[in-house]
Amino acid sequence: MHFKDLLRGSGGVSGGLFAQQRAQAWLDAGGIASPRGREFALEIHREFVARNLSPGGAADLLAGTIFLHHVTARTSVTRSGERKSG
Repeated sequence: MHFKDLLRGSGGVSGGLFAQQRAQAWLDAGGIASPRGREFALEIHREFVARNLSPGGAADLLAGTIFLHHVTARTSVTRSGERKSG
């Protein structure tokens, strides 16, 4: 299933296409790695709210993935099974 398919329930086909175009524009702006990309992410959030677009479960999955990445990046387990923070 494609991300834009998840939006069709709340925004129809046009909502899915809008999300796809805005996601590409965000990547073109540098994504999360650039200051402009971070500002643009907030703009896109506001546009989604205004259009009542929701990625549904995809957003939950992304949030959980980011959380787990940060938790595991800060803690590692040695071969002996000891936990060490880094």
